[in-house]
Amino acid sequence: MIKKIIIVIVIFYVLSHLYNNFFTPGMITGTYKNTNFAQSPIAPNRPDRLVLHKNNTYSSEYSGKGIYKISYSIRGTKITLSNFIGMPYETSIERIWYGKPKIIIFSDLGHYYNKE
Repeated sequence: MIKKIIIVIVIFYVLSHLYNNFFTPGMITGTYKNTNFAQSPIAPNRPDRLVLHKNNTYSSEYSGKGIYKISYSIRGTKITLSNFIGMPYETSIERIWYGKPKIIIFSDLGHYYNKE
């Protein structure tokens, strides 16, 4: 009986990890809004809206227009934003316990774009 309970818990954990950290391109496209825009050298310091289009392009008031690339690792879905001016920026996409997807900008300070 204990063995079955442990197996169920492990299966639940694995499925939760997959659901919260792996996204298909169709799940990623859409409009994102940053909610914490305190002063930071690498994150928008004002309200911003990021729109990810189906053709792998994006537009943002803060960083302009560019392209994005989706990749996958054992830890989850990664997104690389490139606007052809500065260095490409790679970050992760995740969600907390079945919430809306978030594009993490600076996790230590809580900077992220939340999907609308």
